[in-house]
Amino acid sequence: FAKTNIAKVVIPDSVTGSIHSTFMGCINLTDVTIGSGITELNHMVFKGCTSLESIVIPKTVLEIEECVFADCASLSNVEFEEGSQLRFIWMDTFSNCTSLKRIVLPASLGVPQSGYASGLGTILFKGCTNLTSVYLLSDTPPVINDFTYTDIFKDDNNYPFPYTNDGFKIYVPSEAAKTAYLGNELWEIME
Repeated sequence: FAKTNIAKVVIPDSVTGSIHSTFMGCINLTDVTIGSGITELNHMVFKGCTSLESIVIPKTVLEIEECVFADCASLSNVEFEEGSQLRFIWMDTFSNCTSLKRIVLPASLGVPQSGYASGLGTILFKGCTNLTSVYLLSDTPPVINDFTYTDIFKDDNNYPFPYTNDGFKIYVPSEAAKTAYLGNELWEIME
């Protein structure tokens, strides 16, 4: 289906496992339903779907890999189903999503996973020039692949862009969580 004129996609619950580059470059794609059988969104699944405005990630998705929503310029709403089991969002996932203003990341990202990668990848929001709010629902700071908080928000020039976005803020669920994040050297400049 990559680079076709498809406008609507329904992935039924009976489809299981992962999807990889399947809808990349479908510039007319506006409506996507991902079934509960999907556990991974692999490399570039929706990359360059410039008409896609909203997506709901099922709670069964465990990983979102590189560039899955990169260059989705119209993407303004990303929702994770309640009870999300998501454990990792890889690098460049939301790069150049210029319509994205806020995102709420599930609490499961802060839960250490034995034998699995967990946390957030670097340059996750590169080029998200209108992003002003990131809500982290975990009381425990997510791992950031041995990098720091600023590496999640770098632009193409390796400059931490939130400082150029007026009013950029990171929100955590409680004062105790804020203390945990600020006490973690990877998140030291959050405040």
